[in-house]
Amino acid sequence: MKKLALYSAVGNEITQYDVDVEGALLTRRASIKVPSNVQYAWFHPSRRQLYVASSDRGSAHDKKPAASNHLTALSIDSETGALSRHGSDI
Repeated sequence: MKKLALYSAVGNEITQYDVDVEGALLTRRASIKVPSNVQYAWFHPSRRQLYVASSDRGSAHDKKPAASNHLTALSIDSETGALSRHGSDI
């Protein structure tokens, strides 16, 4: 059976957790960093890639424009849920 993975982002770091639904447990696994703070992430319809938009812009209340914006494609291991870079950041 495939593992159920959960991903969370704080700042520029995305962390994978294994989910044990029956035991109501989260087990922290590996983390991966993207160039700037994560703004948004979405799965490819195949669920084999995760696309992450990141920026150095502050909060919605901060009127300062972003100096850099990035898009990162991450591959998702179909058995473990582990993330790895899929090409270069743009």
